[in-house]
Amino acid sequence: MQETPTYPHTVAQWVYMVLVGLTLYGGGLITAWAKRKREPAEVAKIDAETAHQRLTTELMPVDIAKQTLRELRDVSDLAERRRKAWAAREDRLIGQRNHWQHQAIIFERRAVQAEADAQAAIMFVDQMHAAANLKGVRLADYTPKQLKDEIDRMKKEEEDVSGDNGKWPESGTS
Repeated sequence: MQETPTYPHTVAQWVYMVLVGLTLYGGGLITAWAKRKREPAEVAKIDAETAHQRLTTELMPVDIAKQTLRELRDVSDLAERRRKAWAAREDRLIGQRNHWQHQAIIFERRAVQAEADAQAAIMFVDQMHAAANLKGVRLADYTPKQLKDEIDRMKKEEEDVSGDNGKWPESGTS
């Protein structure tokens, strides 16, 4: 259902509406007259403020672009600092890896030398054992090669006497 518009019904309401209309119309006329009567300096000031607002509005996209470029530069600088930090860390880790590889090579060489020293010690013990078994023969009478040959000959004699040659008997023989 539609509402009917309200109209003034009494004379007092009509008078009130006419006074409100005249007041608003008079206010508009006074404002227009006040604007018309401004001094040239005030008009120039208003024009300058208007021009400044227009310029600010036109330059706002430029300022936004500048701010965006500053932020991009900051992000780029941060990324560059992080890249340098990662590169420094990578260099440090590569240095540590190279150091430990070098240490491994040194320890491997030491192990090979220790094994050679152990073989030489075993050979020396075998030579001393052989010299003790040779009655009346001095160790100084032999060169290391002669002593080694003598030790090998004695080992062969021991194997021949025992008869097993350090091998398992073959199946089928007893």
